[in-house]
Amino acid sequence: MRNYCIIGLLAYLFFTCDAQNNRSPYDFLSLIQNPENIWTIDLSIEQGKTIKVIYYEIYMKDAHIGQGCVFAIQKGFSDQWAKEAISRPKGECASKKNYKHLYYVNCAAKSYFTKNQSELIEKFDIYVFFVNKEDLEGPLEESSESGTVEYYNEKPESKIIIYKYALGSWIEIEKRKLGDEVPRTFGLKYLKELARKEFRR
Repeated sequence: MRNYCIIGLLAYLFFTCDAQNNRSPYDFLSLIQNPENIWTIDLSIEQGKTIKVIYYEIYMKDAHIGQGCVFAIQKGFSDQWAKEAISRPKGECASKKNYKHLYYVNCAAKSYFTKNQSELIEKFDIYVFFVNKEDLEGPLEESSESGTVEYYNEKPESKIIIYKYALGSWIEIEKRKLGDEVPRTFGLKYLKELARKEFRR
């Protein structure tokens, strides 16, 4: 009996440590520094079927740890949140009358990320597609009429880490080679594949 207890304890410790090792040390929601850059995009699942997804791009020049993209997609791959944002706008989103539908959708998206994060976590699956600073090249500079802009590029051989928010932590799902994409386009393709699998069931 004692041997079974020891084996059970060792197994528990192994899986607990393994799960902790797969957690990100960063809270990606805290890296959302510019709420005006929270946007929505239509994710095309199949012919005639799209889902409204919220996203925010994290840049190295702001975060200093790497760059990537945060996505929120309603659980069950539903579009209900966007329909409700249009038909029943809440809070400050309701103060503007007779605006275009996209205004109400984007306003609700910003509200979820800034004022209603508990509702965001409850209603949405939240993913991050992230490239560590070691896999970036830069700082690079680009000049324009408005001044010089600093930016970073992902290296061709860089790895993108996929995290999902669960039980108060960012859990690493997997790592993949990024190739010639950026985190936003990579993330959209990844989510599209997840949604298609769900709708094929």
